[in-house]
Amino acid sequence: ALKVAGVEWMAVPRIIDFEDITRTRRFEGIERTVERRTIRVGLAMQILNTTTGVVGETASVVVERTDSADENDRARPTGGDSTNRLLDSMALEAADAIACRVLDVAYPASVLAVTNDLVTFNRGDGGCVATGQTWILTHRGAALVDPDTGETLGFDEQQIGAVKITTVSAKLTRGRLIGGTASRGDMVRPAPEGWSPPTSFATAS
Repeated sequence: ALKVAGVEWMAVPRIIDFEDITRTRRFEGIERTVERRTIRVGLAMQILNTTTGVVGETASVVVERTDSADENDRARPTGGDSTNRLLDSMALEAADAIACRVLDVAYPASVLAVTNDLVTFNRGDGGCVATGQTWILTHRGAALVDPDTGETLGFDEQQIGAVKITTVSAKLTRGRLIGGTASRGDMVRPAPEGWSPPTSFATAS
């Protein structure tokens, strides 16, 4: 039922949290109105393999933006909201976050070469990677098979190291090993915000 011609992976997001707060202050003496609007949207997302119907991953995305508008009351238009541009920028940010998660699940990056502490992997410009980011190296183990359906749900993965991105080219990304080890064929995934290499990783020389 989920099969779509030419589409192997599908993201199904649901809005689970929404908050829209506007604070308005009017200055009578100078005929000005100042508005401060904050919007927060929380999404729960399932990434489905359309050929099998198996959920590849569940993830959450939270987007929050604040904007202010300072307007002259005499020139202020009626029936409009000068802070509505927030919605457009938030929609783009949420779409980018969803696309990056689908890319990571469907086509995870893998190490192509390791030279001293320089790691090269197959993700380039436009592939949700940027200089300065920290990515986690993992070693892929055995397939995880559902005993009831026989479907492969994923793979057993063990974190083995971390790399700091230094160069992003058209088709390749290079980074410096900042902890642990790396070998050709290891998987590379973006680290969550605030993540740092654990002490169990040996410090790279």
